[in-house]
Amino acid sequence: MSERGDADSDAIWQVGTTYTYGDGLQVRVEDVRPYRPGDPANLIDHRAGDDLVACTLVLTNGGRSWLALEGLRLLVTCGPRGRMARQVEEYDHSQLDPSDPQGSLRPGPPPP
Repeated sequence: MSERGDADSDAIWQVGTTYTYGDGLQVRVEDVRPYRPGDPANLIDHRAGDDLVACTLVLTNGGRSWLALEGLRLLVTCGPRGRMARQVEEYDHSQLDPSDPQGSLRPGPPPP
């Protein structure tokens, strides 16, 4: 949820849909694809039978001031009932970068 915005916690947004918070932060998930880890032994919180996916997260600052990304938490739901998905991390950062976003997002659309 954006720092100054309020999210509708019961809403389930489809992949490719842009959600805009009250402070102008726009969030869109796209390019969801199956993910195959380099070495399953490097995974944290993975359980046998889990379906792993990777995606692209697009953030646009539609507000008027810079937006700090530190502390950004991503909560993902899955399945027809919108159950909370578990976040799986991988030690091998060459395959997947589980680090938290850092820096600030300038106002306006992303550069081309």
